[in-house]
Amino acid sequence: MTWSWGLVGLPNAGKSTVFNALTHGGSAVGHYSFTTIEPHLGKLSVPDERLEHLRVLAGAPLATPAMLDIIDIAGLVPGSSKGEGLGNQFLATIREADALIHVLRCFESLVAGHPLGTVDPIRDLDIVLTELALADLETIQRRRNRVSKPAHAGDQAAARELALLDRLEVRLNEGGRPPCPPLGPSECEYALKQLFLLTAKPCLYLANLSEDGLESGPAWEAVRGRAASDGVPVASIKARLEMDLGYLTPVERATFARELGAAEPGELTQILLRSLQLVTFFTANANEARSWLISEGTPAVAAAARVHSDMAEGFIRADVLPYGSLAQAGSLPAARERGLIRSEGRDYRVADGDVMLFRFRASN
Repeated sequence: MTWSWGLVGLPNAGKSTVFNALTHGGSAVGHYSFTTIEPHLGKLSVPDERLEHLRVLAGAPLATPAMLDIIDIAGLVPGSSKGEGLGNQFLATIREADALIHVLRCFESLVAGHPLGTVDPIRDLDIVLTELALADLETIQRRRNRVSKPAHAGDQAAARELALLDRLEVRLNEGGRPPCPPLGPSECEYALKQLFLLTAKPCLYLANLSEDGLESGPAWEAVRGRAASDGVPVASIKARLEMDLGYLTPVERATFARELGAAEPGELTQILLRSLQLVTFFTANANEARSWLISEGTPAVAAAARVHSDMAEGFIRADVLPYGSLAQAGSLPAARERGLIRSEGRDYRVADGDVMLFRFRASN
C-alpha cells in the first residue's frame, strides 16, 4: 500500500507546477484552464537522513526510501459536483486519494490568468470545499434512500446508520469545514471507510507563491489565518522555483535554494506525513536498507505485511531495535551484544524509527 495525496484547486492555481516540483513527473504546465485533463500520478521520495546512516551501519550497497503517491487532478470549477467542467472525472479521481492538498493561488500573472479574474485564495478554497460538500450530500442522500425503509421497518442497525447519516448531513449543511465533518471517531471511520466522503479526508492548505513572493504577503497571511481557524496544516511553496530547482544537482540546488528563498528539501514531505499520522520503520540486511511508512499505532504483524504478505501470514515475532539505540551502539552486532534488541509479538505497536527484523515461517 502506498499513501496518496490528490492536488485539488481551481484551474490555473498551479497544481501541475506543484506536481512537477514534488515529483518531476512531467505534467503539462499551461496558461489556460484544464491544461490537465487526465490525472497524472507521480512518486514523491520521502527523505530521511536515518536511512543512509542505517545503510552504512548495515554495510548494504543500496538504500531505498519510502514513497508517497501524488495525483495531479483536473481543475475544479463551480458546479463540479453536478458534472460541470471536468467535475465527474474530478470527483472520481479524488475519491481514490487518501488525502487532499488544496493548492491555493497566491500569485499574480499576466500570462496565466485567474479563471475568476482576481486572486483570492480564500474565495477559491470556499468554492472547492462547497463543491466537495455538495458531492458528499448527494452520497449521503443515496445511502439514506437505501437504509430508510429497513430502518423504519425495525432494523436496528439500519436505524443507527440512518441517525448517523442525519448527523453528518446536519454538519455539512451547517458549513462544516475540514479536516472532518463527522462529530467523533466512529463517525469519521464510517465517513471515510464506508461512505468515502470527500470532506472527511485529511487535508493540507498549500499557498502557491510567486518566485519572488514573500511569506508575509496578504494572500499568504489570509491562508495561514484560515488554516488556523479550520485546524488544518498549512504550508507555502514557490512551485515554479521549486520545479526549476528540482532539475539541478543536490549541491547546486542547495546553493540556489538559499539564495532564492526556496524551501528546505523534505520540509513539505514531513508536513504531509504528519497530516496523515504516518511513521517510519526500517529494515536492513546485507543487500539493502529500506524505509517504510505505516499509520501510527500499527501492530507488528501489519507492518510485516507491508514488507511481504508471507511475513504476516507466518509471523512468529519481530526483533526490534530503535534507530537511536543502533546509532549509539555503532553497529548491529554491537547493539545485539549490549542487549538492545527486543523481541516483540504480533500486537506490538511499531514506533517511529524502529529497525525491524521479522521472524516468520515460510509458506509451503
